[in-house]
Amino acid sequence: MTGAGVLLNRSDNSHQDFDPLPVHTLPSYAGDWQPLIDVLPDYTANPSAPAPVEIELSTNTVRLFLPSLDKKQIQLTQYGPEVTIEAGDQRRNLTLPKALQGRSVTGAKFQSGYLILSFG
Repeated sequence: MTGAGVLLNRSDNSHQDFDPLPVHTLPSYAGDWQPLIDVLPDYTANPSAPAPVEIELSTNTVRLFLPSLDKKQIQLTQYGPEVTIEAGDQRRNLTLPKALQGRSVTGAKFQSGYLILSFG
């Protein structure tokens, strides 16, 4: 499942922390639910969130959408056909397509909310 946006409730976070996801700030409850309902997004619309993983075989790269993280928070481990991405207590095993299996990660950089992995 892909998150299509962010609901902020009494948060001091900047909207830029979640870029490029749309941010909806919830108003304080004052005894009337209508103002709250009016700011909720249309959940029936197609999500405009970026894909969580994009694989470009032509450039031997994998792009992982990891908004609000930076390179220092990420640890990569590669075993066989998988790359394990760890950020804090979160972990994801990414099975590589056949064309990238057996190739080592030769570079990793953050750009516009994406962790971009290059394979040699």
